[in-house]
Amino acid sequence: MSIIDEDISISQTLPSNHYTEKALFDVHRVNLCKNWQFVGHNSWFEKSKKLPINLAGEPAIITHDNEIIRCISNVCTHRAMLLVSEAENGNSIKCPY
Repeated sequence: MSIIDEDISISQTLPSNHYTEKALFDVHRVNLCKNWQFVGHNSWFEKSKKLPINLAGEPAIITHDNEIIRCISNVCTHRAMLLVSEAENGNSIKCPY
């Protein structure tokens, strides 16, 4: 029997060990990274084109160019610096190192 049901009165949450055991967390984290995830709303981009976020414990950047939303790593592969520390405009990303 599934613990998720359209009828909220009989639906249940995951057992508590899914939130407290590292092994289960690691399984969920791997699965999370293999699927599409909601990370924000279009309204977030009203004042900026680049937003730093935390996605499954990893620093990421959401970029927006009026048509396409992308999500990339927020870590420089050269010096491991965070590339974007706050929401900003502009068409480029430059390592602050």
